[in-house]
Amino acid sequence: MTSASGRFRRLVMGVGAAAALVIAPLGPPAAGAAQAALGQPVGFAIGADGRLYSSSFGAPVPVSSAVMAPPGAGLATFMENDGSVSAFAIGTQGGMMMTAPAYTHPGYTVALDGPSGLAPPGAPLSAVSAQGWEHVFFVGRNGAVYRASYRQPARPGGPGPQPWSGAGIAPPGAIIAAAVSPASAPGVVFVGGNGGLYSIWQTGSGTPAAVLNSPPDVAQPGGGVAALTTSAGVQTFFTGRDGRLWTAHISAGPLPDPWAPVAITAAGAVPSGASLAAVRLPNGALAVFFAGADGAIRAAATDLTGSWLEPFAVGPTGVARPGGPVSLLAAGDYLYSGWCGNEIWWWWRWRWPGGPFPQPWQGELAPIRAPGLIRDGFNVSLTLSP
Repeated sequence: MTSASGRFRRLVMGVGAAAALVIAPLGPPAAGAAQAALGQPVGFAIGADGRLYSSSFGAPVPVSSAVMAPPGAGLATFMENDGSVSAFAIGTQGGMMMTAPAYTHPGYTVALDGPSGLAPPGAPLSAVSAQGWEHVFFVGRNGAVYRASYRQPARPGGPGPQPWSGAGIAPPGAIIAAAVSPASAPGVVFVGGNGGLYSIWQTGSGTPAAVLNSPPDVAQPGGGVAALTTSAGVQTFFTGRDGRLWTAHISAGPLPDPWAPVAITAAGAVPSGASLAAVRLPNGALAVFFAGADGAIRAAATDLTGSWLEPFAVGPTGVARPGGPVSLLAAGDYLYSGWCGNEIWWWWRWRWPGGPFPQPWQGELAPIRAPGLIRDGFNVSLTLSP
């Protein structure tokens, strides 16, 4: 593991100072060719009243008047080419709820897509787009992985969620991370009931293939995972039982890879089972975000040699639930993060200034106060408007 350099220590100090000073409402990013072409980031969350809300650096706005899911439920969203949103969550009845544009009237409709009783209400979901399809994944009450697939743009009325694995492979409602293989096949990564890292990938015949990629008991069953597509396969991230953040490369195929995980952090750096979010920066560097034991959002990042630097805080302590959900979005020269803590919807924004290595992460932190609507540990899903 690479130790922090003197430059990295200065980076940490710079981040702390910036986070302490720059806590003000954020406006839209500065107009620039890259950002203008990509659109604006939009966050979504299920409020305390069970409705779907959106925010783009401002107060949460209801997407629909209908109740969708339990407060703070896991959420997966797609921004369609026409500017509409398709959102998915596990409702109070245990079925997959979908918010999408209505066919018969202006605005959105909220509907149960498929049977009820499939998963724990509010369970985590993960989603990915591949070859004109939108795929949504979750782990059901029976411990099976489910997949629902929609031809873009996603609309209700299809077959709904279908089993994508046998029962008992994962704890009910486990955290799951979707990814696309270099061959454009959708897949998921998760920690199974035996504490081993599993992946499931769509094969050339269209059927799923489940792989146990690690020995058992490497992580908390159902705990946090993240995944990024690389040219050679998929890079996965998980938290060990000892509180280390680990990464391992898998080839995203039906056969297991040699297990060669790399420790990113020292023991105790990450709450066991913590939710993780990962992203690739414009210069190829990787970053993984998590909520530390002190309630600060922390990041671990690579330099251009691929060496991991020690985690650093991107904001003050006490703004997030330790180990709670955090989201990431890279768009052009900007990196965005969103999470909920202390009845506040937090936005964090950092502009990558170019150069051979990311400069000090002196991002802008903005609290969107929503007492009674947003609670500690609510899930936020970030996407990009067209």
